[in-house]
Amino acid sequence: MLELDGRGSLTERAAGFDGIGAHGVLVTVYQAYNGSISYIADRIGGKIMCIALPPAGKITLGTDPNIFPSQNLSIIGTLVAIIQDTAAALEYARRGQLKSIPKVRGLRAMPESAQQLRRGEVAGRVVIDYNKE
Repeated sequence: MLELDGRGSLTERAAGFDGIGAHGVLVTVYQAYNGSISYIADRIGGKIMCIALPPAGKITLGTDPNIFPSQNLSIIGTLVAIIQDTAAALEYARRGQLKSIPKVRGLRAMPESAQQLRRGEVAGRVVIDYNKE
């Protein structure tokens, strides 16, 4: 499992395992939808699961539509995660495959942190420490 952590391109890292690409991509923030297809790379039969769909008109998956049938690519989505999705995510966490990357920032950083979250520029999560400037 790869996570956005600032250590190089996820696309290159995903393809680096076997030279083809990721078997599946779990996208949990709609700001990351545009890049999700690139992680599949040349994999035939790859699947992309989008949890928490974006507001209407916010995201366009700008790619050649021929890759869907030619690579047997599937993109599925849900407005909210169902209990099975939650159970699967918790199983990943239990096995230690999900890593939290918190960034602790002071109260003064809250407005900029909120903007970075909205723009999808934060790898992991941001924690605002009210006791810290």
